[in-house]
Amino acid sequence: MSTSTMGDGEEPICDDLCSLAVLDEPSILANIERRYFKQLIYTYVGSILISVNPYRSLPSYYNDETIQKYRGKRLTDEQPHIYAIAEAAYHHMMVAEKDQSVLISGESGAGKTESTKLVLQYLAAVSGSGKDGGGRIHEQVLQCNPVLEAFGNAKTIRNDNSSRFGKFFDIRFSRGGHIVGATIAQYLLEKSRVVSQSTNERNYHIFYQLCAGHKDLPQGSTLHLRPASEFHYLSQSKCFTIDGVNDASELHTTRRCMGGIGISEDTQGKIWRVLAAVLHLGNVTFEDDQDAARVLALSEPALAHAATLLDVKTDALRHALMFRHIKAGGQTFKKPLSSKQATDTRDALSKALYGRLFEWLVDQINQSISNPAGYWHSIGVLDIFGFEIFEHNSLEQMMINYANEKLQQHYNSHVFKQEQAEYQAEGISLESVDFVDNQSCIDLIDKKPLGILSLLDEECKFPQATDGTFLAKIDTHHAKTSPQYTKPLRTTDQFSVKHFAGDVIYVVDGFLEKNKDEFGGDLAALMDSTSSGFVMDLFSASRLASLLSPSTDGMSSPRPTVPEVAEDSPEQARHDRPKGKRGANPRFKTLPKQGTASSPLVDELSEDVPTGGMVRVGSWGGRSSGVPTSVTVCGQFKLQLLSLMKMLGSTNPHYIRCIKPNDQKNPKMMDAKMLTNQLRYTGILGTIKIRRGGYPVRYQYEDFCQRYSVLQPSLAKKPIPAAKRVPMMLSALGMDRAVHKMGKTKIFFKDTATFEELEARRAKASWKAAAKIQALYRGYRVRRVYARVRQGALLLQRTMRSHCHRSRHIRLKEKALVLQRAIRKAVAIRELARLRAERERNEREMAQVKETAKAKEEAEARKTKDAAEAQAKEAAKAPKASPPSATAPKQAHHPQPTRSIETTHTQHPHTHTTPSFASSTSGKPTHTYKYQYKYSCQQCHGHDHQPTDSPSTADALPNHLRALVKGIMADFKKDLIQKLAAHSPEYSAVLASNHSPNVAGPKYQYKYQYLHPAPEGHPLPASTPSISTTNQKQPSQQPSTPVLVTHSSPSPSAS
Repeated sequence: MSTSTMGDGEEPICDDLCSLAVLDEPSILANIERRYFKQLIYTYVGSILISVNPYRSLPSYYNDETIQKYRGKRLTDEQPHIYAIAEAAYHHMMVAEKDQSVLISGESGAGKTESTKLVLQYLAAVSGSGKDGGGRIHEQVLQCNPVLEAFGNAKTIRNDNSSRFGKFFDIRFSRGGHIVGATIAQYLLEKSRVVSQSTNERNYHIFYQLCAGHKDLPQGSTLHLRPASEFHYLSQSKCFTIDGVNDASELHTTRRCMGGIGISEDTQGKIWRVLAAVLHLGNVTFEDDQDAARVLALSEPALAHAATLLDVKTDALRHALMFRHIKAGGQTFKKPLSSKQATDTRDALSKALYGRLFEWLVDQINQSISNPAGYWHSIGVLDIFGFEIFEHNSLEQMMINYANEKLQQHYNSHVFKQEQAEYQAEGISLESVDFVDNQSCIDLIDKKPLGILSLLDEECKFPQATDGTFLAKIDTHHAKTSPQYTKPLRTTDQFSVKHFAGDVIYVVDGFLEKNKDEFGGDLAALMDSTSSGFVMDLFSASRLASLLSPSTDGMSSPRPTVPEVAEDSPEQARHDRPKGKRGANPRFKTLPKQGTASSPLVDELSEDVPTGGMVRVGSWGGRSSGVPTSVTVCGQFKLQLLSLMKMLGSTNPHYIRCIKPNDQKNPKMMDAKMLTNQLRYTGILGTIKIRRGGYPVRYQYEDFCQRYSVLQPSLAKKPIPAAKRVPMMLSALGMDRAVHKMGKTKIFFKDTATFEELEARRAKASWKAAAKIQALYRGYRVRRVYARVRQGALLLQRTMRSHCHRSRHIRLKEKALVLQRAIRKAVAIRELARLRAERERNEREMAQVKETAKAKEEAEARKTKDAAEAQAKEAAKAPKASPPSATAPKQAHHPQPTRSIETTHTQHPHTHTTPSFASSTSGKPTHTYKYQYKYSCQQCHGHDHQPTDSPSTADALPNHLRALVKGIMADFKKDLIQKLAAHSPEYSAVLASNHSPNVAGPKYQYKYQYLHPAPEGHPLPASTPSISTTNQKQPSQQPSTPVLVTHSSPSPSAS
C-alpha cells in the first residue's frame, strides 16, 4: 500500500477537477491530495462535491461566519464547501419551485453522518422558521440528530460513529422559504448488533451512556444497572469506551434533545426501563437439563430484573424462553427447548424489543417535527449506510450493499445514461464515456423470480429449508449464468457477488433465520400479558402495519402531537381490541389480497409476497388460523427501497461523494490506492470526463425564453417561435457559440460559468425592472396617500370652521344669560325689600293684638281667681261632702284633650281589669286613648277572683293587694301623665300637681300601649321604652315614646 505525506503546495490547486489541464488519474489524485494536506477537504466535479474525511475537528470551517459567507452565493463564488451544495439545493428549490434532494454516499467511515448534520445545520440557519413557519421546528430538526445517533449509531472497526441504519430527512418549506416541518424515514436497523458484536466494536451508544450515567436518572436505582463490562451484550467485543467521548455526558445531551423534541421525563423513564430489560435479558444464561433447558441459578436475579422492568411475571418470562407451543391436528403441544434454542429465543426477544423501541422513537420524532398544515416544497437529505466489506459478511451486509447498488444505479442513470440518451435525442454529437454499469449485479440480487433475495424469500416458505438448501438453489440458478456470481472453492457455506465497489464473500449461516426474523407465539403471548402500556404499544398492530404501508413519497403521515403513553392502560387496551377466532392474535392485521392493494408499492412487491391467503404483518408465528406467511425482512426492505427510489426520481438531485483517505483514521496520511478505488467505483472519474465534454446546463426553448425575456424585452413582444427566438436572444446578448449547442427542443450550455453569467445578467435586469415597478407603484401609492391627505385636510377645515362658529354662539349665549341674571337679581332685591317691610308691619300689628289679648286673659284670670276664692270661702262655711271615689279620675286644672286610658294588670292565674277612666277639659277637640292595667299575684293562686266593674278597683281586690294596688295606681297615673306631657307640651302643667305615693312593696315595671290610632297632630312614638321603679321614690323618667306599662310582682313573700 503506497502512501503520501504532506505536499509542498507549489503546483496550482484546482477547485474543480473538470478544469484540470491534464485529465488523468494521477493528476486528479495529486490535486485531491494537495488540497487534503492544506485542510481543503472539499473539491468540485462540476456540481458534484467530493468530501474527504479529515479525521480531525475543524471548528472554524463550520461556524456561523462561514454560513453567512455562503448564504445567497453561487456555487463558484467561493471555495468548495458543503454549505455551497446546501445553498444550491435551497436556491434551486426557491427559483425552480421543485423538490430537491441531497444524496450523501460513500464507504463506512467516510463521514456521511457528519456531512448530513452539516447540511441540516445550514438549511436550518438560512431558512429558520418565519411567521409562516413551524415555530421551533428548525431547532427540533437539529435536536433529533443526537437522539438518532445515540440509538442508531455504534463504533465499528472503521468508524467510531457509524450509522447502523439508513435515514432520509425530508425538510419541508413554506412558500416564503421557512422550515415548516420535517419527516424521517429509517431503513434496515442492524438489530443483530444488539446481541453480538465483532472485536473492537461496540453495541449501540445508548447502552454505554445508560450504564455510565444511570445514577443521574430519577429512576436510576430501579434499573439495577452496573458497569458495561458486567453485561453480556456489551462485553463480547472487550471494547467499552471511545477515545475522547464521555458517555455520561453524552447521556445528558441525549436526554436534553429528547426533551426538545417532545418526549417527557416520564416517557424517557419508560424507555430506560426497556433498555435495561434488554441488558438484563442478555445476562440470562441456560444449561441443558436432560432434554430441556433451565435457567442457571446465577441468572435468576437477571431474569427477575428483566421481568420487573417489562412488567411481566417472572415465571411467565421463564416459560416463554424455555418452551415452545406447537399446534398440530387441532391440538397444542408444549415442546421444551435446548439451551441453544432458549438462547436464540432470548436474543430474538431482545432484538424485537430494541427494534420496536427504535421504530417507536422515529415515529415520535416525526410526530414532533411534522406539520399537518401542509408545505410548499421540500429538500431531502439521504444518509444511508455505506458499502461494507467485512471479514464475515452476512445478510445485513448484503442488503446494505444492495441499497448502495441501487443508489449507484440512480447516480449512473442521472449522470451517464440520461445524459447520453438526451444528447442523442437532441441530435448533439458527444464522445461516449465508459462507466461501470451495475444493472447486472442488481438483477442478480433482486430480479424476479430467480434473484438471490427472491430465492431467499421462497426458501423461507418451506419448513425443512436450511441455509444449505438455499445456497444450493442459488448455485443451481446462477453459477453458470451470471458473471457477477461466483462460489469460492473449498467452501460449503459461502458465495461471492461482484459489486460495483468490489467482490464480497457472503456467509450463508443464519440467512433464513434473519430473513424470517421470527418472534414466536409464546413471546407474543408474553408481550400480550404485560401490564405496561408502553411495552404493549411497542408491539401494537398499527405500528407493525405501518411497516408495510408506506406512502408514495416514502414517508408515513405524521400526527401533529406527541401523545404520552399511559402506563396504566393495558386492561383498557385489551378490552378495546377486536375479537376474532380463538387462537388468533388480535394484534395481527391483514392486508388485501393481491390485485386489491391500495398502494402501488404493495403491487410492486406482490410477486414476492406468498400467495394463497392474507398477508400477516409481523413474524409472530403460530397464532393465526390457516397457514399464514410473514412478510420477510428482505421483502420489507425492498418495499422501502422502492419507495425511496421513486421519491428520489421525482426530485432534482445534488450529490456529495464522501471519500475515506485511509483505514487508520490518520489525519496526515493518504492511501492512494484506496482513494483511486473509491473514485473509480463511485464513478467520479467518469463523471469528470462527461462533465468536461458534455453540456451540464440545459433549458427547454420555451422555458429559456420565459426566463430570460427580461434581457431582450423587444424580442419578447414579437410573435416568433421559441426555437427561432433563442438564437436571436443569444446573438443580441453576445454569447459565444462555442459555449452552447442548439438541440431540437433544448439549448445546452458547456459549463456552469455561462449559465451563471446569464443568471447574473438576468438578476441585474430584473433588479432594474423591479426598481421601475417599484417607482411606479410608489408614485401611485404616494398619489393615493396625497388624495387621502387632501380629503382629510378639507374635512378638518370644515370641522374647525364649524367648531369656531359654535364656540362664538356659545360665548354670546353665556353673556346673554349673565345679563339676564343680573336684571332678575335687581328685580328680586327690590321685591324682597318690599316683602320685609310688609312683614315687619304685620309683626308689629300682631304684637299689639297679643298684648291686648294677654291683658284680657290676665283680667279674666284675676276675675276667676277672685271668684274661686269667694267660692272657697263660701264652701268653707258650708257642710263637708263625702270624699270622691278612689278610682274616679281626677279633673285636670287646665284645659286638656280628653284621653281614655285602659290599664291592665296581669294576675296569675286570674286577670282583673280596671274600668276605663278619663280626664277631660273643654275648649279643644277631645281625643280618647285607652289603656289596660293587668296584675298578677302568686299569693292568691288557686282563688277565684272575678274581675269587677266597681268604681273602686282597689276595694274589689283581696286585702293583701288592696294597699299595693292603690299605690301602684297612683304611681301609674303619675307616670302616664309624665309620658303624655312629654308627648304633648299641653300636659306639662299637670306634672306639677302630681305626686307619687310611697307604697311599700316589691319592684314593678310599667309599659304603655296605645290601643287606638293617634289623633291628628299628635303622632305616636315609634318605640316602646320601659320604666322601672321600686317601693322607694325614683326620679321621674320621661321617654320620648311611651306605649305600654306592665307591672310584674316577683313573689308573694315580697308583697
